[in-house]
Amino acid sequence: MAGDLTGFGTTAAPASGQGMAAFFAVMMLFVVIGAIIIIALYVYSALALMTIAKKTKTKHAWLAWIPIGNAVLLSMIADMHWWPILLMIPASIFLIISVVLTKLTPASGISTLFMALYYLTLAAFTVFTTMWHWKMFGKIGRPGWWAILTVIITWVGTIFILIKTYPTMILGGILSVAGAALMLIFLGIAAWGKAPVPIRAKKAKRNR
Repeated sequence: MAGDLTGFGTTAAPASGQGMAAFFAVMMLFVVIGAIIIIALYVYSALALMTIAKKTKTKHAWLAWIPIGNAVLLSMIADMHWWPILLMIPASIFLIISVVLTKLTPASGISTLFMALYYLTLAAFTVFTTMWHWKMFGKIGRPGWWAILTVIITWVGTIFILIKTYPTMILGGILSVAGAALMLIFLGIAAWGKAPVPIRAKKAKRNR
């Protein structure tokens, strides 16, 4: 009997180890796939923004490849000031303070206050970036409402996520992804799509 029990233990241990190894292998696979997707999307958006910058004859198109620099380039394409980017500094501080306070004093309402300040600052920054996208699309003959549509979808998704119930969180996640995907599609059309014929040019052709 003792020999049988020992044999059972030695066969169970390798099986458990193999299960853990398979689990970590699957997790690493997801991490690698996620990293590849993120890099691919970043390269795509950088290429699109750089192409739009060249179309609009905006200087320093290479800024599209640099984090934060791409936001500066966006403001340059829109012919607007870049300083709203600085709003991300207090937004980051509010977020960090809220997370720390939540860990230290979970029952305190102060962390909620700082989280609210974070979202307010982020919303203010979003207003400016929406204006930048609106003007950018307008400069290459695309409808400015593209920018507003993507922001509305994304922010509605964020609100659903904050409700923190499973149905609304799932719907919020879907809407947030849909808003981001739609913006990428619009950027691609703006960068590489066929330039639309101006309305005045269409009227001139009809009159002929």
